[in-house]
Amino acid sequence: MSRPKIQRQVAAQVDKMQRKMMRVSALSVSLIQSQVLFHEFERAKLGILGSYLPDEVLVQNHLTAVHRVEVDDYARADTFLSYFLGSLYAVTEKWREWRFEDNEVDALLASPNLAALAEHRHSIFHGDSMNEQSALALLRDDGMMQWCVDLMAALKSSLLEWNTQPETRMRRYLNETYNEPGA
Repeated sequence: MSRPKIQRQVAAQVDKMQRKMMRVSALSVSLIQSQVLFHEFERAKLGILGSYLPDEVLVQNHLTAVHRVEVDDYARADTFLSYFLGSLYAVTEKWREWRFEDNEVDALLASPNLAALAEHRHSIFHGDSMNEQSALALLRDDGMMQWCVDLMAALKSSLLEWNTQPETRMRRYLNETYNEPGA
């Protein structure tokens, strides 16, 4: 005997809520990882910028280290930056794929910086076009870095709301999903 329609609807909503909360947790963990990578990048960056060497010298020193297959300060900073940007982009991919919504996050994701983030992630994780000059430009691009910091803060704020006020967020989410009034 099949369950009455209302029980099936309630069971579907419960499943949807559980799946959404699991996704909130997954995004929270991924964002924490991005934050850790960013903080390590900031520490490594201080070593490079504190050297006061011209970009050409930094790149030449790094290329020498690459030919020797050695880790240098530039490689350390570049690795943390690249993995940070890649992990942040992965968070944004899932945010969109899983249809999370937040006005501040969504406004930041409308920026052309998202395309630059995607391109950098692709080249790093697929080893297509390793270009020290473009990586150094990203390292020094305060606008891009500020956008990343703002994006992390907005994501954190939204996920924190999901984690601390799940009933409110879930009610809104289910109302939007089922087009019910009173969100």
